[in-house]
Amino acid sequence: LAGKIAWINGQPQALLAVELHFNSDESRRQGGAETLFCPGSVMGRTVAKMIHDEYAHLFPPNRGVKEGWFRMIRPPDPKAVPDAFLSETNPIAVILEPEFIYNLTSLAERQDAAINAIARGLVEAANFLQGG
Repeated sequence: LAGKIAWINGQPQALLAVELHFNSDESRRQGGAETLFCPGSVMGRTVAKMIHDEYAHLFPPNRGVKEGWFRMIRPPDPKAVPDAFLSETNPIAVILEPEFIYNLTSLAERQDAAINAIARGLVEAANFLQGG
């Protein structure tokens, strides 16, 4: 992770850093899309919402745009620390979580639509960050 963050930070022209994750939980009963941004980042929230709004409808329920905390331990817990990818990269960073990994049928059925929706969201966010 530290190497990835260093590489990203070494790209002075970079305006946006994106990771694509697939959620999981032990019960294997969860589903849905969420997008994470750096806690406290107004610009991060704005960009996350732009991208999320393009793809979330494909993978209900919409779990929303959320601040990203390491292991999702949130304040006021004293162990709360922002996710390193989100907080330590120089460009705005977001984590897209379109669906839970064990919902393979949902992922397969919506794969092409999701790729296109995420691409639209990324273009919209990039245009916004470039001031256009």
